[in-house]
Amino acid sequence: MRLSFLQFLLEYPVSYFEALPAATPPARVEEAAERFGLSDHIKWKWLTNKQFTHSFELETDQPDGIIAMRKCDILENWFHELGHEILDHANKDVVNDVIKPLLDRIRDECRPSHAWLKKQTGRHYKWIELGGYKYTYSHSGKSFEYDELFAITLSYTYMGGKFNNANIQKEYTDMLDRIAADSRS
Repeated sequence: MRLSFLQFLLEYPVSYFEALPAATPPARVEEAAERFGLSDHIKWKWLTNKQFTHSFELETDQPDGIIAMRKCDILENWFHELGHEILDHANKDVVNDVIKPLLDRIRDECRPSHAWLKKQTGRHYKWIELGGYKYTYSHSGKSFEYDELFAITLSYTYMGGKFNNANIQKEYTDMLDRIAADSRS
C-alpha cells in the first residue's frame, strides 16, 4: 500500500532530506529560480534512496524550500518541482485572484477526451492534456490540485510548450511576468 503524503513525511522527517547531498540545478532551472527570486531560498538535494521513484518538492514551514531530485530526472522534472516552490512563494492575493482562475480555465479547456479517459486504469485521477501529453494533477490529493496544475503548466511552458488558446497563452505569460515582478519588489 502506498503511503499518503502525510504518512510519508512521518516516515521521513525534514531532517532526513536536509542531510541529503546538495544538488546543482541545470542552468536554465537556476535562471528561472533567479527570475522568481528563489535562488537563495531553495535547497536542492539528490535523492539517494532508491525507494523514491519520483522527485518532489517538500512542503516545510521553513522559509527555504527543499527540492529533492533523482539523478535520472530530466529537465522537465526540474522545472516541475521549481513550479511548486514558485507557487508557494507567490503573493496569496495573486494566487487566489489571478493564478487559480487561470488554472481553472486551463483545466477546463485542456481535458483529455472522454474516449481516452474511459480506457485508462487511472481514470479516477483528474487529467489535463498539453501538447499531446496527458498529466494527472490529482495524485497528491484535492488540496494540492492547483499546486500540481501550476507545476505542470510551468514546466510545460518552460520546456517550450504553448497553449492552443492564444488568450490563455498571453494570460499565462503575463501571470508569470507578474509573479516575477512581485518577487523583485
